[in-house]
Amino acid sequence: MNKHFTDVTGWPNDSFVLPNYDIAVVTGTYNRAHLLLRSLFHYQACNRPKWYFEPRAEGIVGGQQDMSMCLVVMDDGSTDFTRELCEKFANEQLLIYYFYMGFKELGQWRDSAAFINQGMSFALHALKASFVFPTHPEICVGEDTIATIVDYCKENQD
Repeated sequence: MNKHFTDVTGWPNDSFVLPNYDIAVVTGTYNRAHLLLRSLFHYQACNRPKWYFEPRAEGIVGGQQDMSMCLVVMDDGSTDFTRELCEKFANEQLLIYYFYMGFKELGQWRDSAAFINQGMSFALHALKASFVFPTHPEICVGEDTIATIVDYCKENQD
């Protein structure tokens, strides 16, 4: 069992004792494990602890410094290896909260805004995240993208 992976499919009906996070990235997916894999590498790089430094030609590159970050994966009924990928990828650098919605009512469509909104609500209310970023598995952020956005938001709160 991976302690860095939490299936929170029953929220809000099931109660969970969860830590608070500065940043929660919410991504919806449906049979996109191949794209999610690429994104997971990028989010892990964004969430390196402040003591982590990687030498590069352009200088020393670090992580998000003093911010705690998690990923909320909203799985809209995938039949591929999305869940297994999330379980195997979750680690100390990237905590993953996973929702699975297998049954769809007639007329509902996959990866809907309502489903993403449920993930955002979870991030705001259950995780008490200060910043929530909704996205898709096709999006791959740079190592300092989230930190740059957070810094901008803090400076321009008016």
